[in-house]
Amino acid sequence: VPIFTDLSNSNLKSTGNYKTDFKAFIDDNIERNMIAVEQAKKMIQQNIPTIILVEHVQHGRNLQQMIPDAIFLNGQDESSAYNMQMIRKFNERKVPCIIGTSVIGEGVDTKAAGAIFNLSGGKAKSELLQKVGRVVRRFPGKKVGYYFDFIDNGQKHLIKHSKERISPIS
Repeated sequence: VPIFTDLSNSNLKSTGNYKTDFKAFIDDNIERNMIAVEQAKKMIQQNIPTIILVEHVQHGRNLQQMIPDAIFLNGQDESSAYNMQMIRKFNERKVPCIIGTSVIGEGVDTKAAGAIFNLSGGKAKSELLQKVGRVVRRFPGKKVGYYFDFIDNGQKHLIKHSKERISPIS
């Protein structure tokens, strides 16, 4: 089930610089992050294994502070052995929520995932299909998969990327 939250009422204004705007519109966007955190907490309460994908390490650290049940996996803070151990625990349903950077990207088996939150933006169709594919894979006890994303507005590249993520799955 794809669920896109429209942020067209956002008061944020573009600076014209993609990197600065990405930080403001995605990483540091309080409204966007709070919506994701509240939805993720609902998934966790329903015992739905949840993955939150982020682009930047600091964004993941910030989200982990708001979701005590979450484990944050990234390449800066932990070893790849630790990251793989936590992914195994996630698939065994011993860890309810993983927040991760690209260390849990393509090729990493997170078959237990029942909910994916794409907080990393992006536009590549192959990445999108891989993210959605995680929640539609069969796994014991999984009845439905949820894909959460945002329609980002106010910055031309982020608007274009949102449209490109919506089109293949809508």
